[in-house]
Amino acid sequence: MKKQLSQIGLFIVVIVLFASCRTVDFQNRSSMSLNEFRLSRSDYKITPDASAQAEVKIILGGLIVKGLDDKNIKQARIESVWLGSADEQLAVYELLDKHPEWDYVTNVRFIKSYIQKPFSKTYKTKVIAKGIILNTK
Repeated sequence: MKKQLSQIGLFIVVIVLFASCRTVDFQNRSSMSLNEFRLSRSDYKITPDASAQAEVKIILGGLIVKGLDDKNIKQARIESVWLGSADEQLAVYELLDKHPEWDYVTNVRFIKSYIQKPFSKTYKTKVIAKGIILNTK
């Protein structure tokens, strides 16, 4: 009887471990409303798509977080674009850090995925955007 119960218990533990491991991919596209001003095509240049990526690993429901340094947080915000999580803000910071010449960003897209394991979840966020460079001559 005990052997049968231990086999059933082992079977349940194996099912729970395999059921909690999964990978999910999804995309988020935010609209952006700029303050109104008039420009002609000769007043600005739109860059090709550029991207940056951030990765945050949460262990034991947030007790341990890897990828976020509380003492030296590197996050950025884009006006009129809702950045719902720290991994999105980190990805935007990386993008703006790579392209300091940009005055504005447009066509902002996020590609997010996460890998869930029994005691941890790893978020990978990629931000893709076009930059607008104003001619100041």
